[in-house]
Amino acid sequence: MTTEGSRGLVAAPHLAVSLAGALALLTGAMVLLGWALDITVLKSILPGWVSVKPNTALCFILTGLSLLPPPVTPYPGLTSLLSNLARFCGLLAGLIGVLTLMEYGFSWDLGIDQRLFPEPAGTVGTSVPGRMAPDTALCFVMLAASRAILRDLRKTRTTLLTALILCALVLIIALSDILTYFTPALGTLGWWGTTTMAVPTAAVFGVLGALMLWETWRQDISMWSLSAAVTSGFAIGICLLLVVGLSASRIQVRLQLANEQVAYSDTVLRQLVRIEAEVAAAQNHTRGYVITGSDSMLQSHAVAQANANSALAALRQSKPDSTPQQARFAQVEARAVAALQWFHQVIASRRSGPGVHPDQVRHGEDLMQALRAAIDEAERAQNARLRQSQLQAQDAARFTYATISGGMVLSLVFLAAALLWLNHAEAERIRTQAQLEATQRARAAGLYARSLLEASLDPLLTISAEGKITDVNRATEQATGLARADLIGTDFASYFTDPDQAREGYQRVFASSFVTDYPLSIRHTSGRITDVLYNASVYRDEAGKVLGVFAAARDVTERKKAEESLSLTEQRLNLGLQFAEMGVWDLDLIHDTAWRSLQHDRIFGYESAPAQWGREIATRHLVPEDREGFAQAFEQAFRSGEFFVECRVMRPDQSIHWIQAQGKVIGYEAGRPARMLGTVSDITRQRQASEALQTLSQALERSNTELEQFAYVASHDLQEPLRMVVGYVQLLERRLADKLDADTREFMAFAVDGATRMQVMIDDILAYSRVTTQAQPLARVDSAAALQQALDRLASRIKESAAEVDVQPLPTVMADRLQLVQLFQNLLSNSIKFCKDRAPRIRVEALRQAGRWRFSVTDNGIGIAPEYRAQLFVIFKRLHTQREYPGSGIGLAICKRIIERHGGEIGIDSAAGGGAVFWFTLPEEHGP
Repeated sequence: MTTEGSRGLVAAPHLAVSLAGALALLTGAMVLLGWALDITVLKSILPGWVSVKPNTALCFILTGLSLLPPPVTPYPGLTSLLSNLARFCGLLAGLIGVLTLMEYGFSWDLGIDQRLFPEPAGTVGTSVPGRMAPDTALCFVMLAASRAILRDLRKTRTTLLTALILCALVLIIALSDILTYFTPALGTLGWWGTTTMAVPTAAVFGVLGALMLWETWRQDISMWSLSAAVTSGFAIGICLLLVVGLSASRIQVRLQLANEQVAYSDTVLRQLVRIEAEVAAAQNHTRGYVITGSDSMLQSHAVAQANANSALAALRQSKPDSTPQQARFAQVEARAVAALQWFHQVIASRRSGPGVHPDQVRHGEDLMQALRAAIDEAERAQNARLRQSQLQAQDAARFTYATISGGMVLSLVFLAAALLWLNHAEAERIRTQAQLEATQRARAAGLYARSLLEASLDPLLTISAEGKITDVNRATEQATGLARADLIGTDFASYFTDPDQAREGYQRVFASSFVTDYPLSIRHTSGRITDVLYNASVYRDEAGKVLGVFAAARDVTERKKAEESLSLTEQRLNLGLQFAEMGVWDLDLIHDTAWRSLQHDRIFGYESAPAQWGREIATRHLVPEDREGFAQAFEQAFRSGEFFVECRVMRPDQSIHWIQAQGKVIGYEAGRPARMLGTVSDITRQRQASEALQTLSQALERSNTELEQFAYVASHDLQEPLRMVVGYVQLLERRLADKLDADTREFMAFAVDGATRMQVMIDDILAYSRVTTQAQPLARVDSAAALQQALDRLASRIKESAAEVDVQPLPTVMADRLQLVQLFQNLLSNSIKFCKDRAPRIRVEALRQAGRWRFSVTDNGIGIAPEYRAQLFVIFKRLHTQREYPGSGIGLAICKRIIERHGGEIGIDSAAGGGAVFWFTLPEEHGP
């Protein structure tokens, strides 16, 4: 069968169930329409038939919605919602069925029967108005349960079998109701005197049960080991038996009801006869008293009257089986009471007077005649009902006999056919299986040796007693480069590099019955050599005669290379550890024993390894002050798995050395650390160098502080002499103005200018030192505000030079605000100053790069040649003369020192089209 055909068979039941769901939905809608418009044909098909209840129609609509496939939409969420809604509809139908069954079982009235459309009492085949039949409710429950099972993604064979049984029960109940519906002996009520399932309801249930049964069976055909014909035969036979049983049981219920009706009719007739007899006796005793006046007649009359009242009470307790009969019973009771009361009046007249008028006696006779007529009419009606019940009982008995007989015969026919087919199929299967097993045993005998040979990736071969190859596997072909056909029948020793060594091993096998790890080398046709270890043993026949040798080779070429590589790696590792003066240790924490390298013991001062070592022994080698830290390091390692400690050891020669030990817990037993592996190294020289470096660093820090203080003090001290020089020179120039020639005035001008420039340089030195001496802690600073403050300071220069400054959005950074203002001021001033013969155009912007802000100040100035860029940030380094561009040359050096204090970088690049780009980096904003 093709794949498409298989898919079609699987899809067919789903399509059929969907069509059945549409049928149920349409049926429910038509029935509700019939109830809404009071159309009999939509409610019950024919007048006098049981109508489909509104709740049943609603459950059919819900069941149909649950069986229809959900529409596929471009929105997965909507599709899922519709699928869940369909599942909810099926469960809701089952819930209504459960509530209805509870109403029947516990005599409840939950108010759900007359909710949609009210139904009048006394409707055909209805015990409770508006309530669906109990078998209808049961079918809805079973359909909901089976549908829930089929929708479950975790279906098992047990759940599928349960769903199959539920669907089969629905089908059987529907067939039973249809079959027994047309039996006249069933009367007007259904199971156990309750509401009867309507014909349309049974028909829809039959379709739903059959198609869902088919769908369930197709879910996993492999679970049914029988063929389709056998399965169908058994299914039909069992279904017939169940239908026969259910129908017969239902008919027997009707037969029991008919027998109860017969017994009831017999009781009613006896009560009517008794009433007539007792009233007649009261009449006779009344006559006797009128004639004789004897008190004994009065006593007899009282007994008869009491018996008559008792019979009337019994008749009142008997519930009439029809409304007309109830009226007849009431008439009988009324006429009997009237007669008894009249007899009492006659007796009272006899007591009070001399006699009784004849008209009174005749009136009593008339009352008795009327009573007898009423009793006769009631008896005739009850006898007619009795005959009807007897006929129903006879019809039920005949139908039961026919149903049981016919159903049993048909069931036996289907079961017998299925058994015969099964027997034939089983015989064929056994015969085929026997032939297949015989063939497989024959093939297995020939393939067993080959399977053993080919199962191994190593070269395997069998050798005869004469030393000829009798069989090889594919690995041997690959090792020799020859095909199996070329190897069989040749001398086995000819394919080894040393044939004599191979023959010697072969003889050793015969001498000792086996050899293990025998070294040989196989030669490939290409010249490649494969080193192998052979394991061989003799094999014998059933009589114990040696037939040959079975040999297996293990390719050890890669193992040899690995061993050589491992040995080389170990040598390199030992050499590296030796040069690094690092020892290795492996500590057993359970038994406190350790393996360690020789370098490890040398670090502890031993040239030869001590006999024992462990954590306790190592602790004894530590100086007492470091033992507690050593123990804490172990406790930390037990929690984290990592071991690290630096401590001092005292060697046997009493010298103290610093060591660094680190390791890792690599084994646990019962949740406890069991093994630790690590290294140890002597760090005495590193510790000494670190201490010396720390001492030098502290001295350098003190020196830098002293130098800064010196520069500050020196700068202040130099200011006063320079001011005096400038002042006195200028004073001399004013006092001797008439006596000085031009050269002298020029010399004095040079002196004033030099002193002035010296003052500027001193001020610049002070500014340079203040970068660190008067620095403020770093804080969050709005760089845009800092730039604006710098622009305000340079406002006059910007106006004079007609400069244009383009400021892009700037971030908030971590900086010293005053120094950031000074930084912007120096860079902007530099860009304005070095712009010759044009109006300055300056652009300030910032970009985030790798967690930092990169600021750039781009100008259209003269630019800087690449070879001079490194000199720009050196203090007092100038690239132009004082006459060309005035200044001390310290501005960019201050910028560099500010940036270095902030942990950033500063540099210069060429701008496109000329000019320069000064850039610097600052950290991003941190903190709240």
